[in-house]
Amino acid sequence: MKTNRLLLALIMLLLLAACSSPPRITQSPAKAAADNTLKLAHSLEQKQNLKDAYLTYQSAYDQYCRFASFKGKLYSLSGMARIAYLEDDDALLKEKMDMMEELVRYGEPGTDYIPLLVNLYILQDKKDYQSVREEAKDSYDYPIDARIQILSYKLQADSYLNPGFKSAEYDDLDRLSKRYKRSLKTDFSADPSLLSGAHYALAYQDYKLNDLRKAEKNLEAAIDLDYLHENFPGLGYGYWLKGKINLKNDDKPAAISNFMRAQSIFKSLDMKEMLDNINTELEKIKGNI
Repeated sequence: MKTNRLLLALIMLLLLAACSSPPRITQSPAKAAADNTLKLAHSLEQKQNLKDAYLTYQSAYDQYCRFASFKGKLYSLSGMARIAYLEDDDALLKEKMDMMEELVRYGEPGTDYIPLLVNLYILQDKKDYQSVREEAKDSYDYPIDARIQILSYKLQADSYLNPGFKSAEYDDLDRLSKRYKRSLKTDFSADPSLLSGAHYALAYQDYKLNDLRKAEKNLEAAIDLDYLHENFPGLGYGYWLKGKINLKNDDKPAAISNFMRAQSIFKSLDMKEMLDNINTELEKIKGNI
């Protein structure tokens, strides 16, 4: 009996020692800090706080430099390039794009999708949908987050250029979105705004195809994600499209309500072009009631 007690005590001591052992480090604290800085920069950019977003992207870039993470540097540069474009700083935009090109060519081959996404962002903002369609080339070699963005750009371009015709990219984007949705539960680095953007692109194609029930389902998924994760520009576009769907369903009161939600968001973000669009829609509806 005494021997059994001694054995039990020894086992308990070993268990306590195991529980009190320091956790094994599986990721560099420096990388975790840089990744968090990059996420903060992206969040600031979404909220249209461009000055602070740029400085935070620069901070992330400097942090990635310390341990030579070329991919991290590329994502930081892509954020700075988007902001340079939005602020009409052509010289700064060229500088950041040139830096990205050099990194892709010599430092991190196979990451050409990162500058490609910047180009697609700019082309879509300029409403050059034909060029978006030509440049948005999907590849199985790209990571799933890049593929979702590329397909979302391509699908929206197809919706503008060929209204009423289903895009070949629709089913691929739908399938990848379902895969990416599962990863949100387990992957801390997954970006919910990519999934909401995909749902929005699917909803817009559904709207153009007059499949309004499907459009509403995809749009609700996009709006829920944008609201939950504070992607306010995306939320504004979601309410705008919801208003357009309401009009097709001949529900003018609901359309006015959703356009006013979009109006509130675009006004708070100083997104003048979309605000003008919303005001025109509201004047047209109210004039016909």
